[in-house]
Amino acid sequence: MARRLCEVLSIVVFMFGVSGIAFSASIVEHPGSDDVTWDYFTYVPDSASRSSENYIIVVCPGSLYEECDNYNLSKSTAAGSLNSYTQYADRYGYILLSMATPRTFGWYGPMLTRSTVTSDEGWYKRPDFELSRILTQFKSQLISSGYPIANNILLSGYSAGGAFAPRFAFLHPEMVLAVAAGGQGGMIWPIIEDQGRECTYPLGVSDLETFTGFPFDPLKLMEVTFRLYIGEADDNACLGDECWDRDQEDILLNLFGATPPLRVQHLHSTFLSMGIPSQVEIYPGRGHIDTLSVSIQDTFDFFNSITGVTEDK
Repeated sequence: MARRLCEVLSIVVFMFGVSGIAFSASIVEHPGSDDVTWDYFTYVPDSASRSSENYIIVVCPGSLYEECDNYNLSKSTAAGSLNSYTQYADRYGYILLSMATPRTFGWYGPMLTRSTVTSDEGWYKRPDFELSRILTQFKSQLISSGYPIANNILLSGYSAGGAFAPRFAFLHPEMVLAVAAGGQGGMIWPIIEDQGRECTYPLGVSDLETFTGFPFDPLKLMEVTFRLYIGEADDNACLGDECWDRDQEDILLNLFGATPPLRVQHLHSTFLSMGIPSQVEIYPGRGHIDTLSVSIQDTFDFFNSITGVTEDK
């Protein structure tokens, strides 16, 4: 009888972990709580290991303009962003997480723009700090449920998320193992100035200390590996004061490249020149809309090359 009771309790712990959350192969919504403000969504595949370290992939989605002041739509975008990844998570055993980041006029949270990192108060708080809090909560739930978790995360972002992912890595390199960033010609460059012109966040790192408390240290980024990718015909670009000030935009277009693919190649070359591990892929004939779907397997191959994960995990 006692043995049977232990078996039942083990099943309950496996299914629900802490806080009654079902860790099964389905997308689960985690509503905001006392510890975190925004909702987030997770996927724990049946192939996740209970004996060896599991890696969390944070999926950073794009953002529709219609999401401004429409948090339900932001939640739908975050949940939907996991759908394209679940079959690969099943195959390789990765755990997925996507944060529902709000957006309002002049505050572009899903892109981690400058206006979003100036305050951590109220509803429109710092997205990078909120993601850190969410990861702390979710990792605790996973560990309590018997899943060993790697310390550093993997970030995969596209479109607006293709800026969020590398910017988060610059702000918190100690938390990140690798970044796959796509569909984005305006990420962040590891430079203080170019041709005598200061490069402030989010274009560059001259004042990154304002937001991190520490001077920019390229040695820390050398521990992060980047995969940059974009469609050859991708002409999608966030320009204007929602994303940049005028000087940043001028540097972006006139010094880094007139088109998004040129700027991605420029960033890749800059990374390599500073000893920061980087790969780049330009998908021939592809535009902004049709690149993500053909790139996901390549992104998982990239992550596998970093983590050593195989299909037989």
